[in-house]
Amino acid sequence: MALTNQPYLPLYVDDWMNNSKLKMCTPAAHGVMISIMCILHKEVTYGKLLLKQKFKQNDKQIKNFASQLAKLTAFEFAEIENPLVELVSEGVLIIDEDYLICKRMVRDAEISEKRSNAGFKGGAS
Repeated sequence: MALTNQPYLPLYVDDWMNNSKLKMCTPAAHGVMISIMCILHKEVTYGKLLLKQKFKQNDKQIKNFASQLAKLTAFEFAEIENPLVELVSEGVLIIDEDYLICKRMVRDAEISEKRSNAGFKGGAS
């Protein structure tokens, strides 16, 4: 089963608590990160948020993503912008062109897909 079909978000507590990059961020960034993870969990490409055209209003992608995330969360733009800057500058999240990416979530999706395919092949023999 694809991770996006799961009704829960896989959160590895030890990984969260021991993430040295995340530890460098403020409590506000931690709260914003949990909301972003929930959004990334429901995306078509697990762990990647595509920046919608209507939010491409600024030459700085981070501001554009902050605008989009403000619409998708309970936060205001001003509450999201600085924590998002922290998360990107510390390497917790990556901006790659029009995508906001959580590498851990992308890697988890790839592993899940490989295991699913292996299980399918094993059950078919």
